[in-house]
Amino acid sequence: MNSKILALIRIKMTETIALPPGVFTCPFWVPVAGVIASAALLVIDVALIG
Repeated sequence: MNSKILALIRIKMTETIALPPGVFTCPFWVPVAGVIASAALLVIDVALIG
């Protein structure tokens, strides 16, 4: 699953196409925040259950 998130971040970094009106795109920070949150939860899980 993280590889999909990282792929989305990579696509967002290279995105230069103008989209037609009415098309929603999430801001760059959304997939980055997802990766950070996933990593933080993994570290917490390992620390508590480890």
